[in-house]
Amino acid sequence: MKKLIALLLMTVLVLSLAACGGNDTPSNSTSAPPASTNAPAQTTPSSTPESTPESTPSAPTSVEWPDNDYTAQVPQLPEAIKILQAYEIQSQGNFTLDFVEQITYADGEAYAEELTSAGYTVEASEQIDNWYFNGDNGAGYKVKLLKNCLIIEKSQ
Repeated sequence: MKKLIALLLMTVLVLSLAACGGNDTPSNSTSAPPASTNAPAQTTPSSTPESTPESTPSAPTSVEWPDNDYTAQVPQLPEAIKILQAYEIQSQGNFTLDFVEQITYADGEAYAEELTSAGYTVEASEQIDNWYFNGDNGAGYKVKLLKNCLIIEKSQ
């Protein structure tokens, strides 16, 4: 049985390597033909695939502030902090808002003050490359503000 499984795995490996084998003539060649004295000069198109807007990497788009039981417990993030994605992990009882880019210490401190005004107790700390805020509102919700996300937890 082990030999049969080993033979099958070896066959799959060989077939996958064969599938990755290349063809010497690419289907979409961008190389210029060999130069000839009788051939006209070749011009480069004004818009190459590398410079078209469709292939230019774009900045991640932000999502709107979600409206749910978790986010109702905290103040809305300021406009300077953009949300990349928002999701709930039901098994852990938390809701996470990932930021498009890391927040600055000043933006984090300003939002921490808003959390404090909303009734969250404060445990803030500045470390070498990390800033965070932990808070508890006494109504069964905890909040963690990190450089790259906001986590709202509901006590079990």
